[in-house]
Order: sequence, then structure tokens, then C-alpha cells
Amino acid sequence: MHSEPSTIMAYGPPPGGYGGGPPPGGYGGGPPPGDNGGPPGGFGGPPPGGYGPPPMGPPPGGFGVPPPYGYGGPPMGPMMMPEPQKGLAIASLVCGILAIPTTCCCSALSLPLAVAAVVMGGIAISKANRSPQTHGGKGMAVGGLVTGICGVVFAIVMLAAGMGQYFIDAYGK
Repeated sequence: MHSEPSTIMAYGPPPGGYGGGPPPGGYGGGPPPGDNGGPPGGFGGPPPGGYGPPPMGPPPGGFGVPPPYGYGGPPMGPMMMPEPQKGLAIASLVCGILAIPTTCCCSALSLPLAVAAVVMGGIAISKANRSPQTHGGKGMAVGGLVTGICGVVFAIVMLAAGMGQYFIDAYGK
């Protein structure tokens, strides 16, 4: 067993308080001694004389001299040009690429695709040559024109071969 007397720890302020009376300047609970009900103490009012007038002249610091061109900041750099339009060239290339493999299965669909590729490719090339700032994609337009011409040739060959086979089957017996 334990033979020493046990010490009970009590929580709360130390004996005799925290150093005397309430804190100065109105932080405590109640008026300070000798106060007759005036305004409670606190941080006090503003310093005598206020803050004074603002200083004259430029603000202190290392901001340098303002720019001579006025209030809007530095002038803008070169204007960015909009990207040239390439829609017709892309459509020509897509139609020309689709025209070539469709000749194997459906020559009737391939011929309009190939003709559309040739027409759109020619228009896109002429627009790109006339105004290259607003119309681009000349390489794609050339690709569409070439694949469109190949598609027209393949479609005509396949249609001729198909009709030839038809005539051979129909009248060759």
C-alpha cells in the first residue's frame, strides 16, 4: 500500500490571485477605485492633435517617374491577326480522301464526292492565292484537288468496267 499522504491537485487561480486587483485601464469587471460612474476605461481616445494634414508632393518610395504616355499604361504591342480560314480546304481534302475508297464499293457515291473535292479544292486554292492573310490551307486544298481528280478517274474507270461487265453479261450469251 501507499503510506505517503496523497496531495489533491485543485484547479483554479493560485492562492492570493493573479497579482493583485483588476488589470488597469478598464479591462477588469467594474469601475476602478475612485471612479464615480464616468465612461468606462478602455484604450483611450485618439492622440491629441489627430493625424494632421496629408503630406504634399509625390509619395515616398521607389516607384520611379510615371510614364510620359498618360494614364493607360504602356501602348499595346502589335495586334494579333486572326487565323486564316481553312474550312473549304479541309472539306476538299475530306471529300477527296473519301472519294477514293468508295469507288470500290459504290462508284455512284464516289463520283459526286470526287467532283465536290475538285471544285472546293480549286476555289480554296484561288482564295489562298488572292488573300493569304484571310484564307489559308493551300496545301490541304492542293491535296483535296489531287485526291478529287484521282477519285474522278477511279470512279469513271469503275463505272466503265461495271457497265462493260453488265453488257457482257446481258448480251454476251
